[in-house]
Amino acid sequence: AGKFLMVLAGALLLGLTFKRYVTQVARVAFTRPLREMARGLLLAIVLPVISVILLMSIVGLPLGLLALCGGIVLFILASFLSAILFGTWLHARIYKPQEYEVSWKTILVGTALFVLITSIPVIGWIFCLLFMLLTLGALVQVKWSVAQEWR
Repeated sequence: AGKFLMVLAGALLLGLTFKRYVTQVARVAFTRPLREMARGLLLAIVLPVISVILLMSIVGLPLGLLALCGGIVLFILASFLSAILFGTWLHARIYKPQEYEVSWKTILVGTALFVLITSIPVIGWIFCLLFMLLTLGALVQVKWSVAQEWR
């Protein structure tokens, strides 16, 4: 019950505060899910390795700490967003709307079912990992497109 309430509180705060951003992440994630999972896997492998390499030198120490802290925040953000995206995906599969919907209902249902599925020993953990990689890849893609617009 504690894990569910923590994920629900974070997901509601994130989903309702940044509704347009979360909808954009959902759109990117479900347009090309395999590509986003691969991008998320690449990020999950490369970011810690680069952070540790940077931590080994005096000059790279601040950048290594920044990358490590940024990675931790990114993984926490992805854990909340995974539950939101799961609810959005379920809503899209059942009702087949034109656009992905992020509302308190989709967040609540997504979080409840996501926490329930992840409590299943092996299959649930694999499901959680795949959805986290999908979310990480979509987050990186959306942030990259925003950074490209700044140029």
